[in-house]
Amino acid sequence: METGKPSKEQLDSYYKTSRKYFDELAKQYYTNDREFYDNFFAPYYSNSLTRARGKGGMKIFIYVTAVFMFSMAVLVFTLLFYKGYTLADIFLFKDEPDETEVMYTTESTSEKKIITNNNPDSKFDTLAISYLKSDLEKGTYYYARKNYETSEKYLSKIEKNDKDYIGAQEILTMIKSEKSTRDAIKRASEKTH
Repeated sequence: METGKPSKEQLDSYYKTSRKYFDELAKQYYTNDREFYDNFFAPYYSNSLTRARGKGGMKIFIYVTAVFMFSMAVLVFTLLFYKGYTLADIFLFKDEPDETEVMYTTESTSEKKIITNNNPDSKFDTLAISYLKSDLEKGTYYYARKNYETSEKYLSKIEKNDKDYIGAQEILTMIKSEKSTRDAIKRASEKTH
């Protein structure tokens, strides 16, 4: 650089470390040496990113953000009220029962009790069965869940010329033996009582 004038590296250092000194130096060169100011100082002040860092730029950013957020809130509330919602619907959270549950209150207490359907796994069974393709798969599924009547219903549909017939007959035999064992245990327990 010329004698007595700061270099580009020095200006970068002043700008980053001592902004007040940099501004005073820029003011001096603006009044005394306009060409040097235009070449070396002006780019620092014309950069939109550095201007946004100042107090004025931050205020504008905060103001624009606040206006945007307020307008979005007004838009959301307008749309919700247009659809028939109220503030109570939006901010009131209720514990809703599941589709398979029935809520009721007893006469002796005011607490809520939940009674589910007779088969608590009926919702799961419906979903699982929808993925099974053959009657053997469905019958095996219910056999594993110890629902023998439903298992027999699916397994007895399989005809003799089907490739799954032998497997179905084996499972039906196991169901019959388990039923007879269960009935024998039931009769024995009835005799002891």
